[in-house]
Amino acid sequence: MSRYRAIPRLHELSGIPTLVASASHDPIAPPSLGMEIAAHIDGARYVEFSEASHALPIQLASEVNALLLEHLVAAETGSDPARDVAPAH
Repeated sequence: MSRYRAIPRLHELSGIPTLVASASHDPIAPPSLGMEIAAHIDGARYVEFSEASHALPIQLASEVNALLLEHLVAAETGSDPARDVAPAH
């Protein structure tokens, strides 16, 4: 698994509402990887949480759930939330 790289195929997801969330202090999946993933999917939204690590969904459950709800509602309604690289916290 450590040798597999999906980056070359991520462009195939372009046009699908995509949210990539990273935690600033994640040593296993560092933000640089999240940014790289988002950069290879046209229209992907990248959000970085500065106050979390690898346990992001546990550490900031309310914030992550709010972000997911926003993303799902936008995907369902076809609205276009901010697509900029922006820290959530």
